[in-house]
Amino acid sequence: VIQAANQVIVNVPQITGDDAEKASLRGQAFGLRALSYFNLVRLYCMDYSVDPNSPGVPLRTTPASATSESPGRGTVQEVYNQITMDLDSALEYAPGFSESATFSTDAGHALAARVYLYLQNYDRAIFHARQAYADHPLMGIDEMLAGLAEPNDEWIWSIQYTPDDNS
Repeated sequence: VIQAANQVIVNVPQITGDDAEKASLRGQAFGLRALSYFNLVRLYCMDYSVDPNSPGVPLRTTPASATSESPGRGTVQEVYNQITMDLDSALEYAPGFSESATFSTDAGHALAARVYLYLQNYDRAIFHARQAYADHPLMGIDEMLAGLAEPNDEWIWSIQYTPDDNS
């Protein structure tokens, strides 16, 4: 995912096409890269609150090639710095919310809220959480009892599976 995101982030500006569509693609790629690094740092590294200077995961922000050298491990702090920079870029470029299967600005705010909780920056977490759910009212009891198989107004971000793309 990180390699694909890096390819989009670096190469999309050079292609011809609609600038808004290109910005949307880059914003979504920044968001997915942030999510990927967030998952990696939480899974394989010491918690930020314990020691932000402990070894993090290797950071690669450009596409790798067959001759690329492996990047060294940054610190947990450096990984979180990259995550927050990627989220800032995602929020700048990602599209507004239109449907939950797209990494939108609402999804960016939701992810940023969670990242800032891990960083114990509660003011930023509250800000981003409020931005994320502002246009997503809670579903009513009838909608909730109908199940969660179909998207509803409460959904901010989801993965949509179809019979054609998921075995």
